Amino acid sequence: LPICEEFNMEEGSYAEVPLYTRVWPGDTLSWYWDEALFDDTWVDSRTLTEAETSKDILLTFEGKMIRERGEGQRFVHYRIVDRAGNYSDHSRFANVRVVPAPRVLPWLVVEGATGTEKDIVLDPFDSEEGATLVIPETVVIKPDERLWVQWGEPGSLGAYRTASPVVAGTRRYKIPKREIALNIGKALPVYYEAVGPDGPLRSEIRQLSVMALDLGKLPLIQCSHVVYQHGQAVLNWQDIPLEGVKLTLKPWPLMMLDQHIRIVVWGPTIMGAREWVAVHKRPLAAQELTAGIFGTDNLTVPKSWLADLIPDQGFVVSVYVSFDSGVTWPDRPNFPMLHVVFSV
Repeated sequence: LPICEEFNMEEGSYAEVPLYTRVWPGDTLSWYWDEALFDDTWVDSRTLTEAETSKDILLTFEGKMIRERGEGQRFVHYRIVDRAGNYSDHSRFANVRVVPAPRVLPWLVVEGATGTEKDIVLDPFDSEEGATLVIPETVVIKPDERLWVQWGEPGSLGAYRTASPVVAGTRRYKIPKREIALNIGKALPVYYEAVGPDGPLRSEIRQLSVMALDLGKLPLIQCSHVVYQHGQAVLNWQDIPLEGVKLTLKPWPLMMLDQHIRIVVWGPTIMGAREWVAVHKRPLAAQELTAGIFGTDNLTVPKSWLADLIPDQGFVVSVYVSFDSGVTWPDRPNFPMLHVVFSV
């Protein structure tokens, strides 16, 4: 056996037994893992075959056994019992030091996200009912440790932390859809912690980017009295009532009270561009989550304002939604824009 070696507690290891004098098929080889010299703490035995009488013999020390017997100084050796039942002397002892393996907790899995490395991407439309985070079953968790899953930077808007799996005893954790919506268009860290008597041990961190909402899956704001001709929104000037036209917007996926909205109408005049702010960065109302945006604020665009626009150019209605309570706003409209032309 080797004179000294350092064993990793998380993995198994091997020892090589060189050929000894007069090796016979049928001899029984036993090997030991002692805390003190000559303890003879048995590990395993096997009967040698004809093929093993002409080559060195490999002995297995399983990681489970090493972990169960703990860390510290150990003395490894073997003995032989021949077919007549005669015991050999102890072999030379290998002086072994068992140390805890550096513990690495691999990153968690975000179901539905694309990417296999550190940086992954999640389409919020794939998580309209929340996201599921999974800790791999291969991760070894000690009996005195508790698992916590972290979504986002602790203390930040849209962050979420939980130790409660979807089903008790499993490693699947649900992130509510509110926390998905608050992070639309943002990147955030996701990880888990094994918290024991010695404090938390954090897993490797993944950077998750929650995509902006796909414009093709969002409702287009509507304008009353508009008709569509060959795919173009057309507003006949004669149809516009004295009070003007009304704007409406249907509910959208992942619509939440935490969101704020801004609606702006823009059109060219002979004096330059002109803007009508229909909704100015206000939070959504509870009833709007089911009914949509209509009949509040200045969602009626006055006919007098429209009258100043250049007739053959019409106007554009832009919608901006802040998904994090108005903390950040998109530089450009993040909902489909409505282009309207006049007809006389």
